[in-house]
Amino acid sequence: PTIPLLENFSQVVTTYPENDLLPCDQQLEINITNCDEYLTSANCNQTEYSNTLHWELQDLPDCRRDIVTYKVYGSASEDGEFTLLTQTTLNTFTHTGLSSYAYCYKVQAIDALGREGSLSESVCNDNCPYFLLPNVFTPNSDGHNDTFNADFDVETNTPETRLSWDGIDQHGQEVSSGVYYYRAEVTFNRLRPGDRLKEYTGWVQVAR
Repeated sequence: PTIPLLENFSQVVTTYPENDLLPCDQQLEINITNCDEYLTSANCNQTEYSNTLHWELQDLPDCRRDIVTYKVYGSASEDGEFTLLTQTTLNTFTHTGLSSYAYCYKVQAIDALGREGSLSESVCNDNCPYFLLPNVFTPNSDGHNDTFNADFDVETNTPETRLSWDGIDQHGQEVSSGVYYYRAEVTFNRLRPGDRLKEYTGWVQVAR
């Protein structure tokens, strides 16, 4: 015949025998917030946040590569308890509906036999601290710049704790026009305790 013999090879299938090897560890990464870009963007009305994770298999010997699913764990603090967030067949996950960026994650691989590998090293994202006080205000009850207020993102920001001065002293009297010095202790919503408390000093001019 003039038509030559045609050969069609099947797909290659790889399998593992049953053994005591555990799934290979995963290298977990997170999209870290760029604070310079975030603080200059129009985000004043933002109330929900999200973190995106992705991971890859670490090419190590003596571990199984027949991964079928992954478990993603999360914690609101570095030293807190990690709880299961989702189980997925993908190697990426976006954690939505957060009240801030401050969150830590770990991932765990599961092989075709249902055996769980080790938890990955944790990765964390954090908030971008911001605090700004004006250097002048006019407490003359005209509805414009009547109080000395701060623009900030802090852990407790309620009417009882928010910084607001209307130019009245401790005795209920209006202070005179002039320059006044201040010291402010601010607690930010940060992951690490050492990054939370900050002290600010400066001056403000009262103009009546």
